[in-house]
Amino acid sequence: MKWGIERSQLLTRMSELPACGGLIRRQYDNFLRLNYEMNWRWLRNPASRRSFRKMPPKLNTLQKRLVEELYATGVAACHFDELFQDQEMWRSLSAQVSEFSSSDEVQSVVRKRQQDFGEKQDVRAVEH
Repeated sequence: MKWGIERSQLLTRMSELPACGGLIRRQYDNFLRLNYEMNWRWLRNPASRRSFRKMPPKLNTLQKRLVEELYATGVAACHFDELFQDQEMWRSLSAQVSEFSSSDEVQSVVRKRQQDFGEKQDVRAVEH
């Protein structure tokens, strides 16, 4: 399974059996999904779910298209101008990002990370 969830040794051994390994893996993955749904949707966050159900967001056609793309492929893209018609907002955001990224504090962290990266000897390391 993904996201750092590891199967027990017994389950791992059982999932390697040629006849029923695939079935065991699928059933365990279904169990994890159900456990997640029960835990987060119903047990840990019921007030937020009720509130969302009472007042769902009103989406325009572009937002609906983006949500559908996210559900279908996991990725959605659009041009900034489609999402925000206010050009001044883009200029303001761009200026803030430029100011932040060119600050001495950020640049010193970038230089430190580049130096750490350059000092790594193992080219197969995660950082590389």
